[in-house]
Amino acid sequence: VKTIFQSRIDAQIDGGAWYPESIEGWKSNSRIVANGNCVMMRPLITALKGDGFGITVRYTVVFPIKWNGNTYKSLEVPIAVSSYYKFK
Repeated sequence: VKTIFQSRIDAQIDGGAWYPESIEGWKSNSRIVANGNCVMMRPLITALKGDGFGITVRYTVVFPIKWNGNTYKSLEVPIAVSSYYKFK
């Protein structure tokens, strides 16, 4: 699973991210975190603007499906959490 995430990071750095700021973000801020069987990429945090302020946090968690010592598949769960305060 770490290899899959690392290949995504490499693809973004090699031109998958369209803007220079995005490429630099992938170079500087991408991390892979593992805890037991669960693996996730460092979250991508985006500022929200408009009639207020807020953030959106996005990340993917991967849970390998294991039984009897064998790994059969991995369950990928994309997660996005947003918080926004609108001015009155």
